Amino acid sequence: MVKPMPEIELLSEHQTVEYGPVPFLKKNTTLWLPKTAEIYFDFRKHRYYRRHSFDHYMLFSIDTGEKRKEPVALPADEKKEKDPS
Repeated sequence: MVKPMPEIELLSEHQTVEYGPVPFLKKNTTLWLPKTAEIYFDFRKHRYYRRHSFDHYMLFSIDTGEKRKEPVALPADEKKEKDPS
């Protein structure tokens, strides 16, 4: 927060996030993700503190692919049989 916001009575706010390596064995990879987050703020004449811990991360992925089958051109004599006109 750059400066206090007296119109909503928010005088200060501070956040701290700690990151650490999180291994995912099934994909044989490690990602740096938040381990803890803390927030402090002074709002409407009250001071607040919250701490969150993060664990039990789950990794998922989605693969996409396109399978196309081009239409098969009918021989000329088959087209005449299917064409009612």
